[in-house]
Amino acid sequence: MIRDPSDGSTKEITVEANDINRVAPKKASEEITPSGLREPSKRGDVQARLEASREWLKAYFQRKVGAGV
Repeated sequence: MIRDPSDGSTKEITVEANDINRVAPKKASEEITPSGLREPSKRGDVQARLEASREWLKAYFQRKVGAGV
């Protein structure tokens, strides 16, 4: 017997109830990347802007840390 904690009802465990364990898991789709991250942009202008932004932020924070010392 198994008890449902949400409402307190009980159910008998039967062979049919365990059928879900015999079902094979679904195979991952080819379109879905395992990491969840998007692939890098193939557009050069977007990538160049991103790199320039990263360099600017790095320089900005280095100036901030250097000014406080």
